[in-house]
Amino acid sequence: VRDPTLRDFGIVPGFATGVVRTLLPGFLEDKVLGSRLRWSPERVSVGTSYSRIDSRIQRFDRIIEHADDSLALVTRAPREALQTAADVRFRPLPPLSASLTIATVRDVLPPEDAVTDRRVRALIQDKRTRAAGLDLGWETNRSLETRVSYRPSVFTWLRSDFDWSTVYRADRNANLLDRQILGQDTTLALARNASGRRDWRANFSLDPTRMVESWLGAGQEDDPVSISEFRSVVGALRPITVAYRDGIVSRFNRDPVDPGLGYQFGFGGPEGFRLMQGDTAATLTDRSAWTFGSGVVLPGGFGIDAGFERTEATTLDTRSDRRTVLRRWPDVRARLPALTLPAATRIRSVSLSSGITRIERATEFGGQGLQRRFDEDVQIPLNVSVAWLGTLVTSYRGAYREGRGVDPTGQTERDRREHRITVSSLFVPPGRLASRFDRAVRVSLLAGYASERECRTTTAREECVAFIDQILRSVNLSLATSVRGFEVGVQMSYDDRQSFVGQRTGSTQFQLMLWGQLQFSAGMIPRRLPGL
Repeated sequence: VRDPTLRDFGIVPGFATGVVRTLLPGFLEDKVLGSRLRWSPERVSVGTSYSRIDSRIQRFDRIIEHADDSLALVTRAPREALQTAADVRFRPLPPLSASLTIATVRDVLPPEDAVTDRRVRALIQDKRTRAAGLDLGWETNRSLETRVSYRPSVFTWLRSDFDWSTVYRADRNANLLDRQILGQDTTLALARNASGRRDWRANFSLDPTRMVESWLGAGQEDDPVSISEFRSVVGALRPITVAYRDGIVSRFNRDPVDPGLGYQFGFGGPEGFRLMQGDTAATLTDRSAWTFGSGVVLPGGFGIDAGFERTEATTLDTRSDRRTVLRRWPDVRARLPALTLPAATRIRSVSLSSGITRIERATEFGGQGLQRRFDEDVQIPLNVSVAWLGTLVTSYRGAYREGRGVDPTGQTERDRREHRITVSSLFVPPGRLASRFDRAVRVSLLAGYASERECRTTTAREECVAFIDQILRSVNLSLATSVRGFEVGVQMSYDDRQSFVGQRTGSTQFQLMLWGQLQFSAGMIPRRLPGL
């Protein structure tokens, strides 16, 4: 492992300084002229290991020891491998970083000890590598990962980052063979399992408040009314975020392919991932997604956040090709500021938040017959929290979901309701019992209820027949305190599950747990105890 010494040079040569200052705006001059390019790696690590296993296997035809056991044939299964791993990291510029990680496994076992088939031995022998008089065997596994990150900082009010990553995996062995029958002849070739993946994303976040401050400067008391109102409106806007993601992945199963550097490093388009040396990938997925998000914070603490997402994915495999489009809109979340009520209500504050999310998914299946499927879900969460005078806090969390799905054979309807109530507080036991406790008793109660129902209507039957119809109910109660340094508590739980379709199965469970924990303070043990 090495951390090489920093070696760099200025990006802009001295004779070009005047030209750069003339062409670039003022806020970029110093950043560009002061930039230095590091050409030495930031970190380099290389490791290797050698392993040899000599195993012998005997198989007996009975479980009872017998004199004929000595005649059992011995099957040798030796293994000899050389494993190498390397990692290189670069940071040519402060906002730019790159890394390369590679790990390989080479089988250095002689072919005559590995397989008995002469044709396979010849194939292995042809794949072996020799260097400086050493037999380095043939590669059976390879893992290659790359990553490039760029996070420029041009404006204080604009944050952006770009990431590029690739992953390549390949494995083969003497048992992965491709057999081709050509007339009376049969040809053999070493096959492998290989997969390649490429992902890249770009994120942008614009802060309107900082942008206005950079243009107009900090707010002053003598600013015109119009400028002050403009600052107030812009200040209510939350950062605007935009993200784009793109990725492609393919996999070859038991194919006689030899992936080139372009596939291993994730270069090329969909055709480069789908076709390789005349073979077609077993599966390929090409996907892209756009995401937008922002929000508004109004005076008093009232806020609204909204987002939009659109994802497209195309999958090709041996069964068919399909295209999926996912759309998430509206995706709105709203929260009210904590409300303070009069003391007569014995309520300190009330907070409320809710929202609505709609997810649409459309899938088109190709092949011999075109099929279209549509799925829609609407989800509405609701959270209410009430803080009472004293230590009592109650909260309610609900979730409502309704959805439907349409396909060529019928329609599916979904409905789910969730309710959860939480009560927590502290209290001091009455009378003399309070003097025995180190602190107040903490009590918490949690009650939950959930119902789920899914039914289906087919082209032959208009009635929606339920195939999922169940409820779940639960209650949990816990008390905890400390008595003279001894932590004690009680926990009780009740769970009930019931189904109303098929065999109408269900279960009811009650649990009671008493627990305690003694805590000691750290200290020194005396050399001589009193009385000893």
